[in-house]
Amino acid sequence: MKKNLVREIVLVALALAVFLVLAFVIPFEHTKLYWTAFAFSLFAVLMQAVTIGLAFHKGETYKSKFYGFPIARLGVVYLIVQMLLGFLGMALGDRVPLWCGAVCYVLLFAAFAVGLVGADAAREFAEAQDEKVKDAAGNMRMLQAKAAAIAGACDDAETKTYLQKLAEDFRFSDPMSCDATSAQELQLSVLLDELQTAVAAGDFAAARKTILQTQTALQTRNELCKRSK
Repeated sequence: MKKNLVREIVLVALALAVFLVLAFVIPFEHTKLYWTAFAFSLFAVLMQAVTIGLAFHKGETYKSKFYGFPIARLGVVYLIVQMLLGFLGMALGDRVPLWCGAVCYVLLFAAFAVGLVGADAAREFAEAQDEKVKDAAGNMRMLQAKAAAIAGACDDAETKTYLQKLAEDFRFSDPMSCDATSAQELQLSVLLDELQTAVAAGDFAAARKTILQTQTALQTRNELCKRSK
């Protein structure tokens, strides 16, 4: 993290240094438009620090940082366009009215600000959807793991075959839960607990009976899941 921060500071400092050298070394006439263009271009360079921070340091997860790339790209596009228009304004300061350049720079910044807000909102929406999907799939992952663990712990060959089939049924079921399936998934959890107890006690007749009940409950859950989409 510290290394990335150092790199970002170096890049912004380098961009700032290049801009200042070009702005003062090139023999522009220092008109009012020149200083207006200079101020907006300098602001665009400094905004890169804000944009990079918003893009890559707002979220903690790698996926959040990945979603930050459009924000960083937007900042770079703004910087490039502002630099081009800025140096153009510096060069034509004695021929272009001040208001013309100022309006261009203000409109460019307004477009950048709107895009920045939109990109950040899109990132937050995508993260919220990811979290929602993660939560929705959590119940079935837990049930799948429990069914597989029960099959692995069974010593009776015939019952183990049924258990492995049940574990496969769980594995290939729709992983996404919803309000319509919550009660059925709670029942599946209870049935798997009963099944685990029966297998641990060596009561394989009761286990096979519970397997049939679990398969029926799982089929009902999957049907409810299909209808809810």
